[in-house]
Amino acid sequence: MKRIEDLRVGDLVLTKDDGPQPLRWISSRHVSAEMLAAHPNMRPIRIRAGALGEGLPLRDLIVSPQHRMLVRSKVAERMFGEEEVLVAAKHLLELDGVDVARGYG
Repeated sequence: MKRIEDLRVGDLVLTKDDGPQPLRWISSRHVSAEMLAAHPNMRPIRIRAGALGEGLPLRDLIVSPQHRMLVRSKVAERMFGEEEVLVAAKHLLELDGVDVARGYG
């Protein structure tokens, strides 16, 4: 298993539905403290260990506000007709253990 920082285009990643698939694209963006101060809506989201259920995530995660998280729930099934949905991290801020990460910008 590789750390996300070590992934490269072409590496195989295990997908939920289609088994191992080659990674086709990688992108990153540096956002300066000045940019975050000017655009607070871009501040990272911290999802604390266990905030999405027992052991989910295993450790604290810092993600972008637009980063999609796989959420499985009966509410999702009622709202979208699917038990599993991808939700932008910024839409999880109402949950205990999910907040805007401090110390950025």
